[in-house]
Amino acid sequence: MGLPMVQVVMIAARQVSKPIADAVIRYGRDHPVFRNRVLIPVGQALAHMTIRLRMKNLGLGRPAAIAPVSEAAALEQASDFVQQIVIFTYSVGVFAIYYAYTKYTAEESVTKEHLEELKAGYEEKYDELRVEVEKLQKQLAELTVVRMKKLQESEKSSPPASTSKGGSQKGM
Repeated sequence: MGLPMVQVVMIAARQVSKPIADAVIRYGRDHPVFRNRVLIPVGQALAHMTIRLRMKNLGLGRPAAIAPVSEAAALEQASDFVQQIVIFTYSVGVFAIYYAYTKYTAEESVTKEHLEELKAGYEEKYDELRVEVEKLQKQLAELTVVRMKKLQESEKSSPPASTSKGGSQKGM
């Protein structure tokens, strides 16, 4: 899925989220418990947090008192927040579905059977090499024994070399 397709999906998410957010706001207007217990407190908290962050970014410190937020402004803040939550949820859902789709439709590059075949081939080659190494070690041992026997025979058959005849030849 290329970049233009992702942009199309995000535009569609925004288009879908607006009616959902509007439906939540309409529900909040019609049901005072939901409006007074959820939407207005969320909207006021968001507005207060926004004010605190702006003051901190400007280097003015923490505000001593924050003016109360009107009910309409709190509902607007809550509406924007709900819309962003819907977009986020929709995006996560789309990406999860896309991931599952690609995972289950993609061809496995290496199958278990193929791995077993490779493993069996490597084990067979390992066994062959191990046998060859053992064979070479035996040959080396035999050659070492033969060489030692030849050295011993050559030492027995040849007379010991004399160091020097007639002493030292100093002063010539």
